[in-house]
Amino acid sequence: MSLKYASRTFRLDDNSDLYLVSRPDGSTYYYNAEYMKSYYLDKNEILIIGIFSAIWFFCIIFGIYVFINERARRQRILNNLMLEVMSIDSGYWEDNNEELEQEAVDISNE
Repeated sequence: MSLKYASRTFRLDDNSDLYLVSRPDGSTYYYNAEYMKSYYLDKNEILIIGIFSAIWFFCIIFGIYVFINERARRQRILNNLMLEVMSIDSGYWEDNNEELEQEAVDISNE
C-alpha cells in the first residue's frame, strides 16, 4: 500500500510507534514508525538534496557561460585572422612595405 494517495496522516500519540493514515476513499490504515520514516525525507536529507541540486545548477550554468565565451573568443580570433588575410590581399602590406621593413630592421638591431 502506497502512502502516495493519503489525505491525512496522524500519529496516534507521542509514545506510540503507530501512524493512522486515512485515504480519500474513507479507508484507514495503520503503519509503524519505521515504515513512515523510510517513506518521508527528514530535514537533513532535504537540505543535502537541496545543496547538491544548487551545486549542479551552478555547474551547468557556469559550463554554459564558459562554452559561450570560449566560442565567442574563437570567433573573434577567426575574425581577426580573416581581417589580416584580407588586408594582405588588398595590398596594405605592399603599400607600406618600406616602413615595415625599417621597423623589422630596427627590432632586429635591438
